[in-house]
Amino acid sequence: MANRKRLRLISYPLWNQGIEKWTAKKVRENLWRFDPVNDFADVMQEARILFLKLERKYPTVVDAPHFFALYKTSLLRMFIDKSRSKNLKLVDTTCLHELPEEAQPESNLQNCGLLGLLVEELPSELKTVLRALTSGRVRLKLHKPTKKVRFRENHNMRLRRKYLLKIADPVGELKNYFSNS
Repeated sequence: MANRKRLRLISYPLWNQGIEKWTAKKVRENLWRFDPVNDFADVMQEARILFLKLERKYPTVVDAPHFFALYKTSLLRMFIDKSRSKNLKLVDTTCLHELPEEAQPESNLQNCGLLGLLVEELPSELKTVLRALTSGRVRLKLHKPTKKVRFRENHNMRLRRKYLLKIADPVGELKNYFSNS
């Protein structure tokens, strides 16, 4: 009786008809998330590739329900990633064929017209404040506990001291400039 061992059924994940039907259903449900360039067959092929990648990456997952749960989660997250990458594109190319050639954009960069003009017309001190607030670490040691009881500087005080500004409230002035424009 001491020599008895439990036998485990070892099955390796295979792309079968059931998985393909389930994947096709999910692809049809989520096809709206993808770029119009990708059709049903392209997304199905990416799903098969994902299945193969998971099979190679997780060779120890041999239980079919566990592997399918892993595949299901990965596939749905792939759909979300594709949707986000579609939303992050700068130019919508679906409407370019409707425009005459002379009206089509020359580059794929967005036009930040009003914001660009506002930044160009900023006074030099406010440009310095904007540059300081948008580059690098502004809050260097703000949350670090002090060793001595001393007066703590806020952002405005630090900006005035570091850049020798004459404005009393640099951040407030910057906010007012953009909110009034």
